[in-house]
Amino acid sequence: MPISKGQPSSPAKRNTSAKSSVSRETTGTPGLTPRDEHRKESVDGIFATVSMLAIMRGQYADAGAVGLHGPKLSREIVLLGKSHDQIGKALDYLGTAGPYMGLFGAALPLVIQLAINHDRIDGEKVSGIPGVMSKDALVTQVKGELAERELAERKAMQEAQENLKRLEAEGGESDDQN
Repeated sequence: MPISKGQPSSPAKRNTSAKSSVSRETTGTPGLTPRDEHRKESVDGIFATVSMLAIMRGQYADAGAVGLHGPKLSREIVLLGKSHDQIGKALDYLGTAGPYMGLFGAALPLVIQLAINHDRIDGEKVSGIPGVMSKDALVTQVKGELAERELAERKAMQEAQENLKRLEAEGGESDDQN
């Protein structure tokens, strides 16, 4: 299910004549300037949020559709903003919310995970969201990490004890030689 934010597999064909307002200077997506790329990231962020919300509601087909078609639509919206000032200004305004959208996007999986942990959300409905897992899977993961740490600490303590015994034995030998 293609729900992640990503680049379109093949960009839409556009008029490449000399009259075209589309710049062919590229930074990552053909035809987009660095400013356009910033605008596209903002629109992609909106689509990623919509996709995540669709998953939370169990609307997997909608999440898949947004993930599949969102990047292409984002690019076309940005290209439209290049020739229509009002759309461009709206995209720039959306870009000013970027840091807040980033914070929202980073916090949302944590909030969802906490809701799952306290049985407020069905974990099966949100299993496709990166960084979110069932309560049982998370408990098992944390217990496994704690067991690994404990084992590493025991090994380190055992090595330190063996090293101490070796040093004490070497120290005792040097005292006998004097």
